[in-house]
Formats: sequence, C-alpha cells, structure tokens
Amino acid sequence: MNRLPKMPLLEPVSRPVGMNEFVSQERRLISGLPITFEKTLPAACKIVKNGAEGFLTFPLTSDQKVVRAILVSHLVSIHIKHFVGKLSALCGAMTASTGAACGLVYLLGGDVDAMGRAVRIMEGDLAGMICDGAKYTCALKVASTTSAAIRAARLAMKNHAPGSDNGICDDDPEKAILHLGRLATEGMKETDRVILDIMVKKKEELAYV
Repeated sequence: MNRLPKMPLLEPVSRPVGMNEFVSQERRLISGLPITFEKTLPAACKIVKNGAEGFLTFPLTSDQKVVRAILVSHLVSIHIKHFVGKLSALCGAMTASTGAACGLVYLLGGDVDAMGRAVRIMEGDLAGMICDGAKYTCALKVASTTSAAIRAARLAMKNHAPGSDNGICDDDPEKAILHLGRLATEGMKETDRVILDIMVKKKEELAYV
C-alpha cells in the first residue's frame, strides 16, 4: 500500500452514494485516483447481503487515508466472502472483522504483506465461530471480533502471524482464505443442520408453554 501516491482531498460529486457509486470508487482506489463522495451522503449503505457484515460506513471526512482504509477493509471482506459463501454456519462478523484488521494495518502504515499476516492471525483466532441467527448476542460477537481485529493489526505490524504448522492456518494468506472457505462450505454443513435443529426444537417447545 505504500506504493500508492499521495492523493488530494475528497472531491464532491453531484449524486448520493449507492452500490454503483461504491463500485466506481473501488475502481478509482485500485487505479490510484482520488476518491470522490458527496459530503451529504447517508451514514451507511449495504454492499453484502447478509447481516451487519454488509454495512459500509462513510465518515464525513476529507482524510483520504481513513476513506481508503474503509474501502480496503470492505474489499478484503468481499474477497473472503466469495469463498465462504452467501450463507453458512460461519459467523459473518469474523469475515467483516478480518477486513477491518486489514484496514487498521493500512492506517498504521502497513503494507500488503502486513495485511496478509493480519488475515492469517484472524483465521487462527476466530475460525469456527458459528452463526446461529440474527439476535441480540450478535453484539457480543461483534465486540469479540473487533477486539480480535485490533489485536491482529498490532501483531501483524510486529511481524507476527501463525504459519502452516498451525492447524488450518497457512503461510500464504490466500491459501488461508481457501481453507476458511472450505471449512465454511464443507466442514460446517453438519454444524448448520444441528444449529437449525436446536433452534426449531426450541421454537416448538416454547409454542407449548
């Protein structure tokens, strides 16, 4: 990320930001062009379908580094989500917080290698966290994964990360993501069935109370 040139302040645009505008800004980010957003845009929009994982917030700031860090975090989340799948027994907060960890690394001045270490740390820390439906306790999972993201960013900046000799972790962050995707799509099929069975039986029991 240190290869990116210094960019000018945000330039205003004449329309509110939606999905199409976000994609446009994503392309500008990759191209190294200035990112432009309307200063009166909504606080958030949704870029991924399931849960709070898909909410993208835009602070009203002209700090290019902050805006770029947010975009980096969501691009990483979208990339991981491609392998994890739209719906799985794996908690979406884990995917979102992994992206957030990469965004924090960017803010701390880290490069792509440091972001890769953050991905590996998050996988080693949170892989296997289940999703049992949207509910109040999702806030607890968001709190846990947020703390994990901060810890991962700090460890990554100190050149720490689990390697291939640690369970499903890998020296290559892309392979680590592939392993996580396989865990979610193949390994957690039975987990998903059991979670649904427990929830359905609970509902039936409550209906007779």
